[in-house]
Amino acid sequence: MVSPNQPEPPIRRVNADDLYREEVEEARGRSLEEKFLAGPKLFDRSCEFMRAGIRLQFPQITDDEVERLLLERLELGRQLENRE
Repeated sequence: MVSPNQPEPPIRRVNADDLYREEVEEARGRSLEEKFLAGPKLFDRSCEFMRAGIRLQFPQITDDEVERLLLERLELGRQLENRE
């Protein structure tokens, strides 16, 4: 917390490219085990973003319907990935 007599610290402006670069550098420094364990965490994070998008698209639906749509979209993604 900044006291009333101290000036506020400067705001650090960061763009998406800088954030991506920082994430890549952090990932390069991780051990193989850390990289392996990050996979499920990243998947869970992606699912949370997808759930939020579904809720924005369909604000009136129930949590069960959100999960059903999430599973449908994941399956569609698998099908598209496996197309030749």
